[in-house]
Amino acid sequence: MPYLLRLKTILQSSYVIEIILLITIILSLIISNSPNKSEYNLETKEITGKLISYQIDGDKFSFILSCKEKIKGIYYIKTKEEQVYLNNMLLGTTLKLKGTINEISNKSIPNTFNSKKYYKSNKIYYTFNVDNYEVINKKTNIIYLIKNMLIKRITTYKSKQYLM
Repeated sequence: MPYLLRLKTILQSSYVIEIILLITIILSLIISNSPNKSEYNLETKEITGKLISYQIDGDKFSFILSCKEKIKGIYYIKTKEEQVYLNNMLLGTTLKLKGTINEISNKSIPNTFNSKKYYKSNKIYYTFNVDNYEVINKKTNIIYLIKNMLIKRITTYKSKQYLM
């Protein structure tokens, strides 16, 4: 019991709170200013990973792939059948991609949205321009099954653009 009273008095001390606050600030500065810790380099030509999100805009299939790290992929759809196939792609599907890797460009107007900072904050350091893809495995875990059911349900609504 006396140990708890000592601990209480120590924790109520303003010095302890100031030290904890200082350590927290220093750690957050170190983490936020850490350099690009990517597992990939510009020589990478092939990537295998799980599909965690995607969007189709006309003939552009944009997606996020989770592998050694997250990669933003871009694929241009060639046929209408392929568009239907990709539109029904399930999250959690394992894909093998071949193409070229690029650093995320910072093409923005000053003092507006900065895509490079946005992707870096999400730990995405590269985009991958896909020339060819192959579906390796369509099996998904329970979390992706739930996400896929929700997405399928949302696509039936008229206001699906606002919900996705």
